This record gives sequence, C-alpha cells and structure tokens, in this order.
Amino acid sequence: MNIQQFYLRLKEAEQTIADILHLIAEQGDTTSLRGFAQARSQSTVRVIGKGQVIGSDGLEIEYRGSTKCPYGKTATRDRRDFEAIIVHHTGRTHSTDWFVQYQIDGDPARGGHFGYHFYIAPDGQIIQGAPMTKRTNHIKPSWHTQRKKFGRHANNSNSIGITCARAGTPDFNPTQAQLASLRLLTRALAEHYGIAFDAIYGHGELQEDRNKTEGASAAQEMRRWSSLHASILSDAMLVDDDMDDGPIHELDNLGSSVLLGSADALDAWDLHQVEGEELEEDEDDEAIEAHIWAPSTPLTQQALSSHLPSLSRAQLRYTNQNAIRNRPCTANIEKRIVEAVEAVFGAGCTINIYSGGQDRKGDGNRRTGSIRHDDYGQGGRAADIHVFDPAGRQLTGLDLARLGQYWLAAKFGCVGHEMRGGGIHLDEWITPPL
Repeated sequence: MNIQQFYLRLKEAEQTIADILHLIAEQGDTTSLRGFAQARSQSTVRVIGKGQVIGSDGLEIEYRGSTKCPYGKTATRDRRDFEAIIVHHTGRTHSTDWFVQYQIDGDPARGGHFGYHFYIAPDGQIIQGAPMTKRTNHIKPSWHTQRKKFGRHANNSNSIGITCARAGTPDFNPTQAQLASLRLLTRALAEHYGIAFDAIYGHGELQEDRNKTEGASAAQEMRRWSSLHASILSDAMLVDDDMDDGPIHELDNLGSSVLLGSADALDAWDLHQVEGEELEEDEDDEAIEAHIWAPSTPLTQQALSSHLPSLSRAQLRYTNQNAIRNRPCTANIEKRIVEAVEAVFGAGCTINIYSGGQDRKGDGNRRTGSIRHDDYGQGGRAADIHVFDPAGRQLTGLDLARLGQYWLAAKFGCVGHEMRGGGIHLDEWITPPL
C-alpha cells in the first residue's frame, strides 16, 4: 500500500463517519447505531401476484406495471436472480408519468421498450413501472465497449433499475424527497432480494457514455453503509445465527494460518479444472469480453496491518438466497476463502458467494451440474464467488487469477477461472469427486 492509497482509505473512513452522524441525526431520538439500523430496517417490501411490490411502514409504492408490455424481451428471457441495483436519473424534458408510459408504449425508433422497475418523482412518490418477474432495458450489456471495468457483473438480466425522474440537470441533482424515498426503497429491495450494498451502482459509474455523476453519489452512500451493516449492525439483520435467515453472513476473528508464497512460486502453478468436467455455475449466461487488469503487488495480512492497523478484515457474504445452489458452504472453505483473499489482496475486500451448497445427489432436486457443490451434511464443498477491493472495484482477469494460483499452491483444492460475470470457482476437493 502506497501513501496515496493510505490517504484514500482515510478519506473513505471519514466520509463513512460523516454519513453515520447524518443518518443518526435524521432519526431524532435514536440513541445508538444498533437502534438506528433496526429503525431503518422496519420499512420492508413483499412481492405479490406477478411481481407487484408492496411496501410497509412508510414505504408507499404505486403500481403501474402492464401485462401487455414485454419490457426487456432478451433480458427477461435470460433473467437471473437479482444481484445488483442501478440508480439512474432522467432529464427534465418530460414528466415522471411520461417516462413511465414511454416504457410501456415502447420506442419503435430504438426497437424496444426502455425504462426502469421504479420511478421516483421529485416529490418523493415511488411508482413501480415494471413487475419484478420482468427485466428492463436500462444499461448496456457487460460486454459492451462503453461499459467500464467497475461493476461489470451487473446487467439488465440481473439488476433492478431505479430512476430519480427529472433529476438530471445534467448532473445528478435529486431532491431531498427523492433521496429519502431512494434510501428506503433501495435498502428494502436489497434486503428482500439478498443484494449486497456494495452491489449498488450509479449508471454513470458503469458506462462511459453517461454523465459520470448519474446516480453515483447516492450509490456511493449506500455502498459505504456496507461495512457498517455487515459488522457493527449485523445482528439487526440475522436471525438466530442461521445463515439462511438473513442476507448477510460474516466471519469474525478467524485466524490466518497461510502465508503468501513468493511470486515465482505462485507463477509456477497453472489454473485448471478436472479433465472432462465442465464447471456449472449460477451466473449470467451473457458472453463477457475478456478485460485484463495489470495485477498489483500483493501484501500479506501482517504487512498490511503494519501500514493501517485499523483496516477491517475481508467480509464474506452470501448472495445466493435465490440461486439454485442456495445453501451455505462448509466452515472450512469459508475460512480458507477469507485467508486466501486477504493473503493475495490484503484486508478490506468483500467476498460474495453467489453460488454455494446444493442438495446432495440423490437427496433432493435443488441442484445443478456435478457434485462439487453438494452438501454432505456440513455445507457445500465448493463456492463460486465475486471479489471486490476496498474501493468497491470488482477484481477480474489476471487479478482474480492470482487468487486461483494461491488456492492451488496452498493445496486447498481445485479452481475454475474465469466464470461468466467475473467470478471464480473454488472448492476443497483435493481428490476430484467421481
């Protein structure tokens, strides 16, 4: 870690503290951060019928979805479980109602229907413009040349689109009423669908051809809540320590017993998968063009701690609630994933397990592919994961390959790289399963 990275971390920490103080002030009589989290989480959503969202405790949503509108045809055909939320804005040339109807009517000149799941009017009114059973056209595909490196796993087939209507001036400039509604709606949707806060993005953060401020400040605020939500306030979201009862599962106070080997030693290991076996995954089926980042110099946990002792451990989370492989993994593989990520990338990273354990072959039907992910009584023995650095940037390409090299060098098991959407498969099968 160089001095610039050090001060960047300090700046982010200062902003997080400022956000917390601001949010406490909003609550008036809130006396603790834990009480604040519980108060904020009272607004929830439930989905009824064919995708209508019903809010509670101050979260009012007007439904205007249409059974006649196909919305995003390809995205709906290829839909995956929601794993990201993208915040947008519209210009001021038309009213909120006009934009809602524009999506339903379609645009013959553009050859499709374009819009969002939710529209937030300047007065804070929330309108649901598309059912949650559909996907909408609101962002360019992950493989498009105008997509940035950041957040490349998010696309129309796996993300919820929310727009602040008439907030583009052209910079992102929502009203306070819009921001209040956006916070309530985004948090409730994230909790309902098991979407990590660090998978909330502004459209301008993801696409080169958009105003870079579009949705960015709101999304960055929500992402800064992620570490607070996962550590200080985690028990406000978890029930009886059962991983399946809440959207976040974290590992605390795990000892790191594996030291980083030399670069030469790591380079001697090749990534591989078992001959004749194709690794199945719960991921987006879109073909994503390869995008390689130059790897940075890794730090061991000990070396990193000497630079910044207060930096938090890597956070391991489950985002597989709606996946086929929706079970937790073994405690052993959870521990080793955290160890490996910290050894290769340092502390402060976020690890999302989007595909975990599944029914053992012969003992259930919620399963797909080989038996690598099978739960033999202690959790699944394989995990497909996304890794994000402390700034929220997804690690892919050669950066992610270093994690696979470490996994093989430490003899933890087998590796599949690179999965669609920038993921990596890690398992604890020393002897490949039959």
